Amino acid sequence: MKRTRLHLFASRLHKWLALFAGLQIILWFASGAYMSFMPIEEVRGEHLVDRQAAQPLPRNTDLSGLAGAIARYPDTRSVELLSANGKSFALLHLGHDKVVRVDPVSGIALAPLDGKRAADIVLAAWKGNKPSVRETTLLKSEPGDFRGDLPVWQVQFADQENTRAYVSPDSGKILAVRTDTWRTFDLMWGLHIMDWKTRENINSPWLFGFAVAALILALAGLTLLVLRWRKMRW
Repeated sequence: MKRTRLHLFASRLHKWLALFAGLQIILWFASGAYMSFMPIEEVRGEHLVDRQAAQPLPRNTDLSGLAGAIARYPDTRSVELLSANGKSFALLHLGHDKVVRVDPVSGIALAPLDGKRAADIVLAAWKGNKPSVRETTLLKSEPGDFRGDLPVWQVQFADQENTRAYVSPDSGKILAVRTDTWRTFDLMWGLHIMDWKTRENINSPWLFGFAVAALILALAGLTLLVLRWRKMRW
């Protein structure tokens, strides 16, 4: 009698939980399969743009103006010496994640990059045939495919991947490369963690609730398997 009741309870629980959580479980498997199949280098756009194009300065670089620049910014926490697209500069990292780009020879602060300069930096780091630049926009609010420091230059290219590169106007660094592949991957990630907006919260009550429901669903199915397997053997 107890076994019959357990079988009935497990069967009903399994059925209703399958109706409740079944779609999300399918999305978990589908999104997980997609993300595990796609090479992460292709998702990040590393096959298109070398984000490490900015290199350390040679040892014999003139740094005579660097001490004066640091004196003008006493809250400097660290100094980064770089060379990008044929030009050398120093990055003074200040408090609150602020960065000042200076000329290491004169020590004078350099103006933020304009759109053309930002596009030139990305094109210099492009691998293979360079596409044409469709548009450059200085963004002061986060777009859908970039979550980082603002303002930022968005450089759009006319290529098959609908590539967008994001360049810091202060440091001149390529912060991110976004393609249709990345945007699809980001969508799958959002479906996987059930954060459809920011794609960052893995501690949402939705995810926890469905994960518990999926666990109970699996345990109920296992219980049914054991009960029915014993009956089939008999």
